[in-house]
Amino acid sequence: MGQSIFNQFWKFENKKNVLFLFPSYFKIIGLSIAIPALFALVFQFEIHYGQFYERVFKLLLILGTFVFTLSKEKYEDERTRDLRFRAFAFSVVLLIGIQVVFPSVMLLFSLTAGDFNPKSFEPFDSYEILFMLLVAQASYFHKFKKEL
Repeated sequence: MGQSIFNQFWKFENKKNVLFLFPSYFKIIGLSIAIPALFALVFQFEIHYGQFYERVFKLLLILGTFVFTLSKEKYEDERTRDLRFRAFAFSVVLLIGIQVVFPSVMLLFSLTAGDFNPKSFEPFDSYEILFMLLVAQASYFHKFKKEL
């Protein structure tokens, strides 16, 4: 009868043995979404509804980098697939380490300096985490690919 979406996804993964990837020309589409959004966030255009547009630009930045990282290479084979999974795993472990270690180090520095500030122990925003994860994955994938 009706199977859950997880079971259907699992069957898809077992049949294809690959992660769903966009065609290679989606790299250009992803960059054309991410670069203007990054530009808008860095230079913080003064817009009447500032916080709303800031969230929109953050979402566009994450969407663009997500599309970029899930785009196939021009010549995709098993080796590049393995490098992609290795880069994803490496970036996840790195980001979990940063998410745990960085606020703890900042808290330690604020305690030793004598000016305790609870804001120094706050973890990163979810937008920052996703963006760092995607950028780390893309950069490690290309670094691992150059090592071939």
